[in-house]
Amino acid sequence: RLGAVERRDLGSDTKSAFVLLKSTGAHGLGHVAGCFEEEDGGFMCFSRHEANVWYERKADQEEILKHFKGWEYTNWKRLDVFNADPEQALAQLNVQKGEEYNLVYRNCQNTVYDILHDESSGFGITANFFAKNNGCYIGWVQKPGGPNIWFDEAIAATEAGKFRSGENGKCSDNSYCASGLTCCGGTCKKKVNKRG
Repeated sequence: RLGAVERRDLGSDTKSAFVLLKSTGAHGLGHVAGCFEEEDGGFMCFSRHEANVWYERKADQEEILKHFKGWEYTNWKRLDVFNADPEQALAQLNVQKGEEYNLVYRNCQNTVYDILHDESSGFGITANFFAKNNGCYIGWVQKPGGPNIWFDEAIAATEAGKFRSGENGKCSDNSYCASGLTCCGGTCKKKVNKRG
């Protein structure tokens, strides 16, 4: 498996979103992309690359992680939220496609924020730390330091992980391993409870 996505047993009013980070993007400041779950359970993924907004539908979480690992993204966060509005998020994506790129206020970070936060997109992820949706929030983008800092410090998620490095699922620490696995000798393995 690519990353640590657990099997979900979510209520019908709960949808997932992803925020994905390429820590080496933008000359080390980072680059972010996002995905949101649509009504049929598929995901719409998107990212702003300067003047262009890329978007593509993915079938499921596994396909999302495989795709972004291939683009050399390094980290991901999944946010499971109540009362999501995928139609409004899609409408906001269409607005973003028409927006002109600006390094300061219309960049990859702004695009992810505007599509997923509840004040403009209705997807249900709040910018207010005190009004978290199911424990999740995406904090304000006006944070110095670029997408790497924003991803690390301003986004609370249901689950987070790193894309595995190297070949054949090699790991360097537990954050590269799926839920319930541990990094042992460079490989993700099931924990074994020894009985005394």
